[in-house]
Amino acid sequence: MRLNRDRGLLSPGRIFLYYGPRGRWFRRGIASAKVLMFSETFDVVHIRTYVDRDGQGALAVDVGHMPISWSTFASSVFEVSDAVRPPEALPSTVQDWKDRHGRGEVGAFTVPIWEAESLAWSTAMENAPVTQRQELWIEYAFPKRSADGRFSRVEVAVAQR
Repeated sequence: MRLNRDRGLLSPGRIFLYYGPRGRWFRRGIASAKVLMFSETFDVVHIRTYVDRDGQGALAVDVGHMPISWSTFASSVFEVSDAVRPPEALPSTVQDWKDRHGRGEVGAFTVPIWEAESLAWSTAMENAPVTQRQELWIEYAFPKRSADGRFSRVEVAVAQR
């Protein structure tokens, strides 16, 4: 799907489906997410991802806030829904990200959404006191600058469901 920076498309609360990793026989999984906001200043889309917890379509927040570059977002999207869930208040992590991004501490993901989620969950599970992923959700995931100056780490905040 080819996307443009249409304000309606990127309006807060817009639901979209994104590609997962390629599986056997080149099939790709599809997952759902929501636009929290589009930051034109930084060319970044702030998103929230969801997971089907019970296999019956009951969605729960997987990653509450993840900044992703516009170009990566555009190449990850499979379909944009006409549905717009009324936007709730932006998480405080959006302003925190803007402040820290301005200081050069954190960045936006430049890998496909599914890969950014995977990196976030790998980090979360390394540090989580609970070993059952289904008991957790990630409040935010930010690429973080390492000592060598590259964004090679992921900072997450994990909470129990």
